[in-house]
Amino acid sequence: MKPLDIRNCRLTYAFIDYFRYTTQAYGTGIDITKVALSRKLNDDFELYRSKLFNLSNFDNFIPVISIKPGFYMSPEDLKELMKALKKSSKKIALRITDDYVNDYADIMIECLDETDYLLFDIGEQSPEVKFMELTEIEDLQLSAQVILLNSPRKAKNKNGDFPENGYTDLIDNCALEKFDEYGFVGYGDYCGLKDTLPDNGGGNGTGAALALIYDHNENKFWAYTNKNTKEGMKGYYKLIPIILSDRDKFDPSKTCSGYQKILSIENSGNWSTWLNVCMRRYISQVHDNLI
Repeated sequence: MKPLDIRNCRLTYAFIDYFRYTTQAYGTGIDITKVALSRKLNDDFELYRSKLFNLSNFDNFIPVISIKPGFYMSPEDLKELMKALKKSSKKIALRITDDYVNDYADIMIECLDETDYLLFDIGEQSPEVKFMELTEIEDLQLSAQVILLNSPRKAKNKNGDFPENGYTDLIDNCALEKFDEYGFVGYGDYCGLKDTLPDNGGGNGTGAALALIYDHNENKFWAYTNKNTKEGMKGYYKLIPIILSDRDKFDPSKTCSGYQKILSIENSGNWSTWLNVCMRRYISQVHDNLI
């Protein structure tokens, strides 16, 4: 194998946001074994702080300071942390929810420069109803680049709520169309997945089989759903041939990573398999339609 020549490769940056959670936001039935680091970070701010500073060892990692309900910092403490972090990292990012715009407005203006980012997280709320908060961010005229974060697939909606075969209105991707109206440079979401954590319920193998195929041209997800919840994961046996019969419509070039994953599935796959398909398809569509 020839060695990779990276002399002319463009450096790709990645935001690193060490996740912390509260049971108020995610419930109490969380499988702790699958979020072990997050659990530690919840209770140990010094560990969280050290993780952020350790990222300075990597030129292409952007440390993200995340502020949200349950993890509030006083403006003075946040200012001190941001200034210290900027001394060790080329770029930093601040992620906040709309709860804290007024608290941190002056700090965002003072401490974030043109190399930095503000990640403005509106959660499951639609940009359509958060126009006042988005305008408030726009009016700050920050030097930093601002990215809108949104979770358009609501956690309360179950697989069986989606259409059997058609576009769904249960996932509103209007962030794609709205972010630049407020001078933001981009948006981020969950690729068609829910903002949830693994639970420890175990499950009984039942549930509606759901496959979501994102269509960038319509900015919508096409849903394939087996409403027979008794079949559980086996319900994908009936969905796979239907999904593949539509490939010419959604993947005429036969290059989509999501469809390639479907073709490699043995038997019917499992719930994780189809989450993987959803993410692959979404990322493939975003990549193919980058300007």
